[in-house]
Amino acid sequence: MSANQAWSYSGGAGTPHDPYQIATAEDLIQLGNTFDGYGLSYVLTQDIDLSAHSFSQAVIARAIWPTEYQMERDAFTGFFDGQGHVVRHMNIQGQGWLGLFGGLAPGGVVCNVRLEQASVSSTGDQTGALVGLNEGLVLSCSVQGEVHGQALIGGLIGLNRGAVVNSYSDSVVTGSGGIGGLVGTNEYGMVQCAYSLGSVSGLEHAGGLVGRNWGGTVSNAYSAASVTGQFTAGGLVGDNPGPGEGYPEGTVVNSFWDIQASGPTDSQAGTGLTTEQMNSPDTFLSAGWDFTGELANGTCETWSMPEANGTPQLQWFQASVLDLAGLGSPESPYLISNASDLGRIMYAPAAHYCLSHTIDLTGIQWARSVVPHFAGALDGNNLEVKALSLAGGAHMGLI
Repeated sequence: MSANQAWSYSGGAGTPHDPYQIATAEDLIQLGNTFDGYGLSYVLTQDIDLSAHSFSQAVIARAIWPTEYQMERDAFTGFFDGQGHVVRHMNIQGQGWLGLFGGLAPGGVVCNVRLEQASVSSTGDQTGALVGLNEGLVLSCSVQGEVHGQALIGGLIGLNRGAVVNSYSDSVVTGSGGIGGLVGTNEYGMVQCAYSLGSVSGLEHAGGLVGRNWGGTVSNAYSAASVTGQFTAGGLVGDNPGPGEGYPEGTVVNSFWDIQASGPTDSQAGTGLTTEQMNSPDTFLSAGWDFTGELANGTCETWSMPEANGTPQLQWFQASVLDLAGLGSPESPYLISNASDLGRIMYAPAAHYCLSHTIDLTGIQWARSVVPHFAGALDGNNLEVKALSLAGGAHMGLI
């Protein structure tokens, strides 16, 4: 009998259509202790308070990798859906590769998880509140707290080689090198539709959003975090190598930082704006950002402006955006009847969908893929998606 069979969790069977239900701190800790369950499916069904517990390693996927920067074992390869629930008061003090997840491997997905009042302190590298080393997909996640360490330290992710989409951090982040409000080092990874608040402090390569962007791509993102650093501190990115510099060249498009909030008026990439400009939706609409109430830039309704003055907010955090007919199961898939429905697929990438009508996208242009990442099933039902228009970087398509 495996450890997962011995422990019943709070329900479920660990399959994509009947995931294990994580309802208590004990459930979450048991997942961390069950190495043979790292490839299964899980959902949070309740908010979880970890104030009665402290950790010296990552809560889940606490692998130790003796080879620098390489995941050798015990990384998470499954599917973990927080369903918008909050994990509070996570306290980790250890030597490196720290976070709620120590390592997320290719194929692994963590989505819809919110961390609040998190405290992570590392004497080593590759540390973030959510993931230490990410080679999978982090979608629609947020962190509020503090993260401290040496190198490759980020509010959300320490070292990103995968994808981070629709996520943000509002945290205090400190370290020596490769320190970012959201991601410490983005190495051939992707950061899309994301932002950072709070503060960042590092000796070198400190960035409001990303510390080092080595061969990675950052798009439709911003920082309003304060930044301090002795060497190569940037309002958005601390280090973004260009051609001929001997390091992988990074790409940053349609991304901004608040020059009044950050401290540094320079960044190796991105566009610096005043606070007034950062509080104006016109700034972002003209850059192709997809907002609620407009269709020209897409129908995902990724962003919204706060009622009071402020910078853009991710819409998934403000309200439920997955308002579709159906249950998202194989027997009762979500029904896609128009362009707005099509844009909502990204918020539940592992569900089942079926077109119920021909979709006409005339007059709509996306600055990224309509569905950036997908791990579910989409039945076209012999219907058409017409007039798809994409304008952006590489690796773009309907999905």
